[in-house]
Amino acid sequence: MYLFAVPIVLLVIAYIGAPKMGAMAGSMLAGLMFVAAGCMFYASGRMSKINRQYQELYKNAFVISVLNQTFMDVQVNWESGFTRQNIEQMGLLKLGNRFDSEDLIHGVYEGVAFDQADVTIENVTGSGKNRHTTTYFKGRVFVFDLQKSDIRSVGIRSKDFQYYGNLNGFHHEDVKLESESFNREFKVMAAYPVDAFYVLTPQTMECVTDLHRRAGNVAMRYLGNKLYVAVNTTGNAFDGDIKKPFVYVEEIKKIKGDCAVIIDIISRLRIGDVQ
Repeated sequence: MYLFAVPIVLLVIAYIGAPKMGAMAGSMLAGLMFVAAGCMFYASGRMSKINRQYQELYKNAFVISVLNQTFMDVQVNWESGFTRQNIEQMGLLKLGNRFDSEDLIHGVYEGVAFDQADVTIENVTGSGKNRHTTTYFKGRVFVFDLQKSDIRSVGIRSKDFQYYGNLNGFHHEDVKLESESFNREFKVMAAYPVDAFYVLTPQTMECVTDLHRRAGNVAMRYLGNKLYVAVNTTGNAFDGDIKKPFVYVEEIKKIKGDCAVIIDIISRLRIGDVQ
């Protein structure tokens, strides 16, 4: 019992001491604390449970601080995320028979409210040696308030987004935009084509293209007063890595980078202007 209390003490010392000691000294202290904690975690033989404890400590000690500095009205629930029904209603992602979501974060940036969470969707077929798991989606899903109710439904997805949802609720038409390069990379569908031309400004298309280049896959849907966005990621946002040495400055930079995706979408898509 006391062995498992030691990493908590070390994390608290790192959290309190690192920012006050300067970048280099703080990084060294925090690094030593996390390396020591990591060694104890490995030695415990209970990696799954201990890693969850590590993530909870990491997020409560470091992530929440950066979130509160960046956004307003921050609310977090690390254990929960979007529900399967939430994702189904968005119509962005094909649903398999295995679903998981966590790290639900709510906040407000420049007057725009948002929610985001990590989502993993898989489909498992067969059994035993013939068991096969197909990953439909692993990444971040965002919901932004548009404060607008007359955009019927506009869906945008990169053409290499394999397991896309059915944009439920409306009959959609394919829409071709003036940008041939955008048409080559993305498929656009709309219940009313005029809505697609309204929301897909040159600046919006540039932002979507940049998201695609960084994430590999991106899907979006404007629906009433909401904008839904799904992007593939290589790992969960706002997670610490117990296997790597902890460098305070680098960890804060990483957390700010995860925040920057939200800021970029709100600012470059001019969500606050879609009213």
